[in-house]
Amino acid sequence: MTNELHALIGRNGVGKSCLAAILADRLQPSEGVVQRFCKIGYLAQGETEIVGTAGDVLGVSEIQRVSSRILNGEGTPEDFSFMDDKWNWEAETDALLAEGELSLDILERPFKSLSGGEQTRLKLLALKRQGCKFLILDEPSNHLDQGWSRVVISMAKEF
Repeated sequence: MTNELHALIGRNGVGKSCLAAILADRLQPSEGVVQRFCKIGYLAQGETEIVGTAGDVLGVSEIQRVSSRILNGEGTPEDFSFMDDKWNWEAETDALLAEGELSLDILERPFKSLSGGEQTRLKLLALKRQGCKFLILDEPSNHLDQGWSRVVISMAKEF
């Protein structure tokens, strides 16, 4: 299934989301075993319990805080050690966000304050940043207009 887009289609309530959660290791099967051979990213439908900022979701808030301490002359030896391979975080993050038509100023915003489209695109970018090689998207275009649905599908194809 490499570099291909597949869809699982069925009526409501037949278990599509359960199957997706099992494949993504978010839910255990009642019997049998699921073997996974790569890092799987899972974008669940209706995930609303996310707390924190967009930067937290993307996984760059701590890098941003440590970098700021260093730039303000308040960095510790541990901070410098932490930043060892992260000095280009801002340029890399800016480029990543641009793929989802987002910008760095979104990082400070509470995740819940983002539109549905911004939330979906940010979660998809977070999966890319985590190095996921296989994506399971459970109704990724819910609450998106046709234009943003195309952007999300295009982003998924980029993986």
